[in-house]
Amino acid sequence: MRPIYNLPVIPEDGDHYRACTHKPLTRAEMKCDFRNALFMKHPDSQACWEAILRYDLASAVYFYSRHWIRETDGTEQEGWRHNLRRLADAGVYIFHVGMHWYGQEQSRACFDFLLDTFGARFIGLKADSEADGGYTGGWSWTGPWAEQLGTGATPSPQRSRTEARRDYDRVLDWLYDRAFHRGMSISSLGYGCHYAAEHEARMLGIEAEECLPSDTLLWSFCRGASKQYDLLTAVSISPANRWGHAMHFRDGPMMTDGESTGGSDYGPSHGLNRREWYVAYMCGASLIFFSAAIFHYGRYASKVSGEYEPFIMPGGANRPGFGLLEANLTPVGRLHVEGQEFAAAHPVRGTCYMPVALMLERDHGWNPPGEYYGPGQDCVWGNIPYARGDHQIDNFFRWVYPDYHLASFYRDERGYITNTPFGDLFEVILSNASPACLEKYRAIVLLGEQRVADDASERLETFLRDGGIVIAAADQWPAGAAALAGASVSDTLRNHHGESRSADGSLFREARFEHRDVRITKGDVLLETSGGAALVTRHTVGDGTLYLVNVPGWGRSAKRHDMLDGIRHVIGSVLDDLGLVTIEGRPVYNLVNVTDRDDELIVTLCNNSPDLPWEGTVRIRDAEVESFEAWIGHSEAAVEDGALRCGVPANDVRIFKLQASHGFLPLRFRNIDWRKLGVGIPDQDFQSCPARKSADLTIHRPGDR
Repeated sequence: MRPIYNLPVIPEDGDHYRACTHKPLTRAEMKCDFRNALFMKHPDSQACWEAILRYDLASAVYFYSRHWIRETDGTEQEGWRHNLRRLADAGVYIFHVGMHWYGQEQSRACFDFLLDTFGARFIGLKADSEADGGYTGGWSWTGPWAEQLGTGATPSPQRSRTEARRDYDRVLDWLYDRAFHRGMSISSLGYGCHYAAEHEARMLGIEAEECLPSDTLLWSFCRGASKQYDLLTAVSISPANRWGHAMHFRDGPMMTDGESTGGSDYGPSHGLNRREWYVAYMCGASLIFFSAAIFHYGRYASKVSGEYEPFIMPGGANRPGFGLLEANLTPVGRLHVEGQEFAAAHPVRGTCYMPVALMLERDHGWNPPGEYYGPGQDCVWGNIPYARGDHQIDNFFRWVYPDYHLASFYRDERGYITNTPFGDLFEVILSNASPACLEKYRAIVLLGEQRVADDASERLETFLRDGGIVIAAADQWPAGAAALAGASVSDTLRNHHGESRSADGSLFREARFEHRDVRITKGDVLLETSGGAALVTRHTVGDGTLYLVNVPGWGRSAKRHDMLDGIRHVIGSVLDDLGLVTIEGRPVYNLVNVTDRDDELIVTLCNNSPDLPWEGTVRIRDAEVESFEAWIGHSEAAVEDGALRCGVPANDVRIFKLQASHGFLPLRFRNIDWRKLGVGIPDQDFQSCPARKSADLTIHRPGDR
């Protein structure tokens, strides 16, 4: 099997960086690997200014341009240029401004001011925030955006996917032009990540929580695009869901403001926020920020002011310029501080172990089913009906990320972060991925509507001969089936209903499905019908292995084309063998990170149950657990019988660094100079991080800077 690629993304070393006219963000520009960012809620936000300028609560700031420039008439809020210069003088980074289009001249002047004032610390504008969701929802077809784009008609659902991608490219061209090609991407459906990278986004990101799809799913797209195009990543964690908005008031638990309901009991649970933050950090995110709810809100004349409550003195007597930070932090704010302290304590988090690339056709435009932006129909590119291959993608994710399709529709928050029966092992790449990208994986699974082109076929063959695993349907890669597997695949489809049998003797009773007749001259039959028709075959190609599935979409004839049980069994054993740990106990989410040492792993466990604690065992394959370090842990964890025995409270997360009894990982890179790569947090935060002990925050007195 291929070695484990354990080097983090290095933008400036990638082919994409060299090809870009407008260069991606690098760690050298960030001067670190990770920054905890603060959402600037309001132009006169005393709480935010105090937190940043006096307490170093964050080294990066995110704000909306409408807080700087009024959308009504384009005039500037008083004092904001001065305040922005204060941020620049303090060494703060800014990003995700989301510049509203005020016309070429004024927008360019605002952009130039930010670039001149912050230089490299101006990360960029929000170029295509949720543009994939917006496109799916049709905002670029009708309405004010469509007028600016010069469109005004809903495109035909009969158009090809290539035509749809070109239309989306035109939308992204328009957006990135208005970001003056210093844009970053925040995707809300997943498919936007890869296309944003091709439009020279400086970094990629996802919108977590909200009324949106599974974040486990979104990360698989974002991480894959990050590796394919060598880009750093970010995440925006929203305080809202379908039932309200997390808002914390000093004089009341709940407030209704127009059509929006908010309060301390609304929005995502604290446990989900906590799981989201730590999963994002262990996934390698370079920027993490909550998009509100850090401080308590104030109400004036029984109305929400839209502003955080200013810091107050003990006893409640307000005095400008004085504050007690810790007393004003909401649960989300305390989590922000906790995360900053965690990053300071664990700057080297390794690299996610993601051995499996899910390869989709370049023009796929796939998004999960469900009423997220559109009418809830199963469509790609907004209004093109699902084909069988699109159902295959959906069914695959339902298998490896159970309940992913239920995210944001249930109050128990199922699906946002899913359980992972195989571990979180999967990343999405496109069919135009380069050989350098493919080298980062141990296995490639072809999914969706695609017919492998000649150039991609050559790359897949090279990957196979160098020790990789490829799993493909025969009708997705007919040339590979013939040339590499020595298989003759019929053009006609046969129907079968009844029993199938795997090579290990397992029997499966299947609903009606279709298959192709296949004749093989070499290899093994792993699954066949009761009549002896081969359904899954295995073939050695060089040092690698090709698995051919002879059932279109791997599923039943009846729509939704659910995956056959026999195929789950056979392919599941392949995926299972790629894991580095086994989890004993109820299902949980688990993510494994590797470092440059062949005898250690970092394991993240999320208990997604809202009310049931989890207890279980973590075993390392091919080694025993010799010792452990609890990064987020508890006193009761212990090594028993060569494994880690531990627990995770309901709706919570634990992270353990495991020391193996001997070296067992076939790592590609050893003795990585993490510091030279820029991995870590800013020196100033590492030395004087105000969150080092949240009960003893350091206040900068006037004249300190």
